[in-house]
This record gives sequence, structure tokens and C-alpha cells, in this order.
Amino acid sequence: MPMLCRDPAGLSSDGRQQDFEAARQAARDADPMFYQKLTDAKKHTPLTR
Repeated sequence: MPMLCRDPAGLSSDGRQQDFEAARQAARDADPMFYQKLTDAKKHTPLTR
């Protein structure tokens, strides 16, 4: 019987979560100014239409 994935994102403890976090951090380290601008834009964007 196959095991059901309990994690809604499908990331299990077999290293995929660590791989994702490493890739996310590498992207942030490669272009910190982009991520700072993204953060600033999220703070100033209204949530209503």
C-alpha cells in the first residue's frame, strides 16, 4: 500500500525541503536588491481592488 503524503506541499523529510531552502537562499544571495524591491513593493501594494 503506498504511503499518503501528509505534507500539503508534497515536501517530505527526504531532503527536498532542504534542497528547496538552499535554492531559495541561493537566489536571494545572487540578487539581494531584487528581493529587497520585491519586499518593499509587497508592503506598499494595496490589497483591495
